Amino acid sequence: MLLRGCNVGHNIGVCAPTDAGKTSFLTNTAIAFAKQHRERYEAYLAEVQAPDWVAPENYVPMTWQPVLYLVNEGTSREITPRIYQTALGVDREGMFKLGKAGTLESKYTACMGRRDAIRLVDVHGYSLSEVIRVIEQHNPFLVITDMTGRIRVANGSGMNDVQQLEEAWEAMRIQAAIQKFIHIGTAQVSVEGFNTYYPPLSAIQNSKTGIQTTWDLAIFIGMLTNASEDLANARGLSTPKSKLARSGCKNRLQQITHFDPEKNTWRLPSDE
Repeated sequence: MLLRGCNVGHNIGVCAPTDAGKTSFLTNTAIAFAKQHRERYEAYLAEVQAPDWVAPENYVPMTWQPVLYLVNEGTSREITPRIYQTALGVDREGMFKLGKAGTLESKYTACMGRRDAIRLVDVHGYSLSEVIRVIEQHNPFLVITDMTGRIRVANGSGMNDVQQLEEAWEAMRIQAAIQKFIHIGTAQVSVEGFNTYYPPLSAIQNSKTGIQTTWDLAIFIGMLTNASEDLANARGLSTPKSKLARSGCKNRLQQITHFDPEKNTWRLPSDE
């Protein structure tokens, strides 16, 4: 791995043009984080339940926590099947078969450990204070806000679009530090970043430098607008800003991947 692991307080931006697969990428990411948390929690339980385990000084028990996915684009009802489909590695036909057989829920729970490992909540039109209350209610280790800039800040009535966007991102950065969670938010890539695998850091709608200063890591998804059929599902993944590079590794990474929208996989050429 070329990046260090994420820690509470980290603020990550996922940015893509329309129809590049941003929501699919988010669901894939949510599942990956939830599975890692499950593995870590189960390893912790195995350790503390061992007969010879002794609690160290200043011991603080680990608690299980969910991934909280705050939906501000589309609806949770639309995204939930995508979560199941991605977790189980099946296409729509496979989902239908599992549903018809009555095994969809049980297989998903077996895969993720809990049915509510990823909790989706619609927050359309929510203010910042309302979003904060939702986060407090769920106590997540990871919060995903799809279209972060749509969260209404408290004094947003007199703000223009640029100020609203910057205030929303800064507020989520602060909450991630205060409430001790990782935040992954999203933004739209502007025309400047269309038709390229690697949009520049400045190619964010309504922001050239503002929200970028709040990020510890930026993950950009790029694509060719009029690509030939064999390149239609090629996606460029890049990190035009990264404070999480491992020692001795580049902080600006670029990689072409193959995106399979049916099963929501993102494969490297070496995986083909």
